[in-house]
Amino acid sequence: MTPDGLLTAAALLLPTFWAVGARNRLARLRGAARTAWLRTDDRLKARHELLLRFVDAAGPGLPQAAEQVAALAAARNSAAAARQGVLARTGAADALGQLTRAEAALDAALLRVLDPVIAAGVAPAPDPLAQAVTLPLLLATSAQPAVPAPAPAAALAGLELEFDAEPAALPAEPPVPFPPPGLFDELDAVCTQLDVARHAYNAAAEAHNAAIAQFPARLLAGAMRLKPIGEAASLGSRATIAPLVRRPAAGD
Repeated sequence: MTPDGLLTAAALLLPTFWAVGARNRLARLRGAARTAWLRTDDRLKARHELLLRFVDAAGPGLPQAAEQVAALAAARNSAAAARQGVLARTGAADALGQLTRAEAALDAALLRVLDPVIAAGVAPAPDPLAQAVTLPLLLATSAQPAVPAPAPAAALAGLELEFDAEPAALPAEPPVPFPPPGLFDELDAVCTQLDVARHAYNAAAEAHNAAIAQFPARLLAGAMRLKPIGEAASLGSRATIAPLVRRPAAGD
């Protein structure tokens, strides 16, 4: 091949190689943003499941706040539906905006339920695991009760068994503790993880948006119909539940 032919082939092949490499890079960046959102979605789902547990316990635990609890359940369902909308259209700015508004409404509904609980100074229920550990220790250190001596046969001779007597009523089940043990600790941890995942998603979205805005990559992005990915605002406030989160004592 003549030198002119080599130059012509190089002029044709180099843009092709660049286009393939740029396309793969843009696809990787968009996939990274999608993966980062899946982690965020997982933490959002965990938050919604914990709030559903709280709603189930708040029904019998706060009968005087039935209206606020019902509003919280509705807000939780709306936020869950908005989460599914973002999952179906990851990065869509309108879907992310709807999720942000739904999460803010959920936080407000939760605060309306918790306000009287916090004002009344209701402490979180004790950890059942701690009770399971301390109870056997208390039983082991307590004095053993004396075993009564068997009654003489003469004292039992005149007793008659009554087989037609009605059985004694079973004791009622203990009420479900409210607030549920450890729920607010779990919710606080999930909100922390959610914030970390959200920041990672926003970083991935920013990297993708910067890449498709650069020249000449933006020409290829237009051909691939790539659009900027929306960033997620704050999701899930920890301040709402802060007064009910147990803080470890010094030295624990």
